[in-house]
Amino acid sequence: MISLPSVLWVVSRLPRSGKVIHVEMQYLQFPAAAANAVILLAAVLMIIYGLTRVVDIRKEL
Repeated sequence: MISLPSVLWVVSRLPRSGKVIHVEMQYLQFPAAAANAVILLAAVLMIIYGLTRVVDIRKEL
């Protein structure tokens, strides 16, 4: 199971990762920006996966 501190660390890094992608796109560094976007997407999907494992959505609704 994913620990809460590790989830909070990933969540705290997300805004900074988005800023890095924006800066790289601004300076026409598309391959690096694309790679960072894929890493950011993977991090978000891992967070969603972890939350759906911890919280029973059917029970909550």
